[in-house]
Amino acid sequence: MARSNVVTLLPLDRYAALMGLNLAHFNCLDDGQVNSVAMPFWNQTLHDLLAQYVAEAEANLVRALGFDITPVYRQERIRFQPDTAEFYRWMFAEVCTSYQHVQAFGRRAVSVLAEDASVTFEADTATVTATVPEGVDLDEVRVFYREADGAPGTADDRWCIRPMTVRVSGTTATIQGHKAQFVRPDVLEGTAAAPYDQASSFVSQVDVCRVYTDPTLPLTLVWDALQVGEGSDPSADATQTATAWPVNQRRGTFSARPASNQGGVHLYEAPRYGIPPSHIDVAYLAGHPLQNGSIEPRLELAAARLANVLSPEFAVWVADLAKTRWRYDRNMPGDDNPLQEAELKNPFGFTNGARFAWRIVQEMRLPMTSEAMAV
Repeated sequence: MARSNVVTLLPLDRYAALMGLNLAHFNCLDDGQVNSVAMPFWNQTLHDLLAQYVAEAEANLVRALGFDITPVYRQERIRFQPDTAEFYRWMFAEVCTSYQHVQAFGRRAVSVLAEDASVTFEADTATVTATVPEGVDLDEVRVFYREADGAPGTADDRWCIRPMTVRVSGTTATIQGHKAQFVRPDVLEGTAAAPYDQASSFVSQVDVCRVYTDPTLPLTLVWDALQVGEGSDPSADATQTATAWPVNQRRGTFSARPASNQGGVHLYEAPRYGIPPSHIDVAYLAGHPLQNGSIEPRLELAAARLANVLSPEFAVWVADLAKTRWRYDRNMPGDDNPLQEAELKNPFGFTNGARFAWRIVQEMRLPMTSEAMAV
């Protein structure tokens, strides 16, 4: 699988599919099909270069949308300024996360479902099976390269093989993807393509994990220790654990409630101090929800086409269809495709790919509330 230490939400293999690239060639594999003599195969160096453009495109999109194109685990400290300092009443004040489409409050957690699970190949399809908890969310079942194959640790997101198709029957998950996605990482590091028809070009085992949200005490209430007379260090915090009462998860609003956790259940606790906290530390999963395990089609296409706009002239597109799409996305308005008045404030620019991305932003960002419009 094409991967990079430059983290992208859009899988690089999915970018290749959207551009019409041969997935074997994109993963430094020689399947015998005709290819460009100038740059026939992609390797790690080219994947890292591409990942920079995709990551930049995604950063531009999140700034314009207010949310990531797929759910991402985040932690942030929010300044808390409730309308009232009255004891207890501040627990009903609304707080807002920096990113919208909050899917859950909590932290990333991992459980290993199958270590060193065997990969079987039939034609162009790779299949892995694993036993999963009954009723597991399909989006939580993921396949990773093992440490034995180069991953720095178990379930490292940078080494997740994606996208995959997951089907569950009872407690058995069947996970399938393209054969080229299971290429050995050392093949991608090379300068020559490996044979597509040889088993030695591919990993034979992977780790299957469940990546899920642990909802245990996702908030920490923070006071100025000096202000509440806690300890002698004037630079220290005074804290109390808490949970979130969601108000509007699409917009990321919630109320903070002090709590403890016993046996997996949150229990209310009285606030430790008589004044509201000054900040709230919150851990959450936020981003546009997946659709059948995949990024919403408009969002993934916006990221891919904006990446084309950001890539330089020396980009190494190796297929006629991909080259045509890349050039089209970089073209400026013409007589047959004039710039519209509504596009004059496009922060991405005026190329075809930028105009498409801006249209998607306008379609999908959440409308302003009456309170926001009044500001």
